[in-house]
Amino acid sequence: MGVNSLTYNGNTSDLMRVSTLSSNIISSNIQDGALPKVGEILINKSASDKLGGNVIGKKVSMHILVNQKILDKDFTVSGIYTAVGADLTAIMKSAFLNYSDIEKLYSQNGYTLKPNVIYINTNSDKYTAAIKDKIKDMGYSISSQEEMTKLFNQMISILTYVLSGIAAISLVVSAIMIVVVMYISVVERTKEIGIIKAIGARRKDIRRIFVCEAFLIGVFSGIIGVGFAFLLMKGINIMSNKLFKINLVLIKKSYAVFGVGMSIFISTLSGLLPANKAAKLDPVESLRRE
Repeated sequence: MGVNSLTYNGNTSDLMRVSTLSSNIISSNIQDGALPKVGEILINKSASDKLGGNVIGKKVSMHILVNQKILDKDFTVSGIYTAVGADLTAIMKSAFLNYSDIEKLYSQNGYTLKPNVIYINTNSDKYTAAIKDKIKDMGYSISSQEEMTKLFNQMISILTYVLSGIAAISLVVSAIMIVVVMYISVVERTKEIGIIKAIGARRKDIRRIFVCEAFLIGVFSGIIGVGFAFLLMKGINIMSNKLFKINLVLIKKSYAVFGVGMSIFISTLSGLLPANKAAKLDPVESLRRE
């Protein structure tokens, strides 16, 4: 991190990943250009943008740290790598070279390069588990895309549960506050309720007044909350696009509608108890209140 880099025309791009080509990278992974030949390098869009873009066919200088020594070599950019589906290399600034080029760079500086990763392909995924077990028995560690996906999904699930718990606590607190506010409203408007009953209002009319107030609290609070969430989403995505060229936060319209609906439901439900209390007030006793 912060050591390996590419430079071109005064621009520098830090590299988070420097790797040799493997059978995992095929022609369909190339957005522009072609797979690298001897003396060429393949970079992803994040690195290309950092170098100013339009670098295919141009010579760039690669600087990598090997055994506490910076090795420098010029390569011609052959193409721009793009990930198929969800892949961290779409975000990480990455460079891919032929094994022979890196091996030559090592030998020119008195070092010996040895492979440290082997890619294993299987004809059917039903053999995957047995292959993993065999590799572990041989004493090697394994890393597969499905393992990374599983780990990533577990992290997302944990975050989802944590955020859901915070949201649930917030909803309970909100419901309590609405009940308190509505009860205060009933107490402060006791004489008003008595006057309305004295001129012929029924219990259900009084109940409807307070339920409607709770409903309006839910509508406006839901709209304000969703609006604030959209503004927050815009702000976060502006920052993430500048840094990683991706949108980190996405809010579906259906979720926004659900949020407003949930706000209305909880607020209306919380307003039922104060509404019933207001409906049961005695008009004579209410009129005596100052």
